[in-house]
Amino acid sequence: MITKSKKFYVSFFMAIMMFLSCLLPAIGVLSSEKTAFADDGVQRTKVYYITDYAGSDEIEQEIITQTSLTSNPLTVERKYYPREMLQKILGEDEKFAEENPDVITIDELLREAEEVSNAYVIFEMRWAMTVQVIQEDGNEPKLTENLYRIFSILHDENNCKIMFICGTDESRFGQYTNFLDCVDIHVNTDIFYLYVAAIFGRIKSACGSEQWQNVTFIFDESFSERITEGFKANWFFYNYFIPYIRAAYRDKIENGITQREIFEMNDIKIVCHATDGDRYPNRFYDIVQGDYFDWEEDQKRIENERIYALGATWNDDNSTEPYSLQWTKLIQNLCPAIGMKDDRYEIFIYNDARHDFTEFQEPGVYTAYTVNDVNYVILPFVTDDINMARFNNWKGRCAITHKPLDPYENGWLGEGEIEIDMSGWQYFMTQEDYDYFFNYGDDGDTAWPR
Repeated sequence: MITKSKKFYVSFFMAIMMFLSCLLPAIGVLSSEKTAFADDGVQRTKVYYITDYAGSDEIEQEIITQTSLTSNPLTVERKYYPREMLQKILGEDEKFAEENPDVITIDELLREAEEVSNAYVIFEMRWAMTVQVIQEDGNEPKLTENLYRIFSILHDENNCKIMFICGTDESRFGQYTNFLDCVDIHVNTDIFYLYVAAIFGRIKSACGSEQWQNVTFIFDESFSERITEGFKANWFFYNYFIPYIRAAYRDKIENGITQREIFEMNDIKIVCHATDGDRYPNRFYDIVQGDYFDWEEDQKRIENERIYALGATWNDDNSTEPYSLQWTKLIQNLCPAIGMKDDRYEIFIYNDARHDFTEFQEPGVYTAYTVNDVNYVILPFVTDDINMARFNNWKGRCAITHKPLDPYENGWLGEGEIEIDMSGWQYFMTQEDYDYFFNYGDDGDTAWPR
């Protein structure tokens, strides 16, 4: 479940968010336990920074620069573990340890933590997580168990204040979030997952069930690359779309119904833009039927009660009309042309390029994007700002949980509660569940036709 239970109002300009953070009062009614960081009378002069973020050197320099002229200049001890290295260490990956004997072990990391006291701790784990198989004996996964061990040493024993920056939505940790009890503020930067969950939640509301009926999905080329090779060849379908389908229709699939039959029985159409380098601007690939078509010549391939179109700006060039704009215009022309009323189709654009095209502002078009610069939260944290509670804008286990969202632009991501089956999106699964969600046969008998 993803819930946006509290809202706060921030500037559209991230550059002045730090300035505004000193001026804006807490918004809304907050519980007494979240009104401020407790003033424990300790002057902390060091930042202990464990990170997998490639831009962490800039954050380190910003902390040093911004505090150098204050009465409490800070030193920073930064430990950088690139890509998935930090998660491998925390998860005690034996193969990784054998192949990388010079990399720090979890025991060494724990000993380092024992030497740090009365410090600001920034523990940053932004790299995308991969699904981990866990035993059915009820034991906690090594990764979250070791996070708890590290944080409890630093926070409970050594009087440190901890900020946890994570690129994985908290809901994907499932029940394994005890480590957040030892964290003062959790900054969660996973917006893409929220984008997908919010869209699927809207579809559930429209259909009245997690088992969709009478809907057409239109994907741009960013979401459908290599899809003609099968679901497993495409990052979005393998990690998001098919796990949801297999969760929502699990009983039917385990009783022998194929994914293709599910799509056909429920009139779920899935088409992907396939221009072949702009040679065929109106061409789509029909995933269910396994062939190409021109929408102007075969509109029935798209017609349905509702249409949901998903696109992104990742493949855009610097032209005045990049691909994402061309695709958006295509959908905005296509839907009315096949008789769709305005309230029957929606367009969702993951706008990391931050385009401000007029077409992106029109009714029925929804945008989201990832915010990497969270210095506006980090700097108040390391300067002992007693009003950190103003950043508490998201439901989570930690006393203060922050999502870098602008409610003016991204309000649709947090409209009420998103109640959908997320069992296929969990990062900790038993072997049985992992095999079900990811080791299915990608062929005509079990998935789709060639």
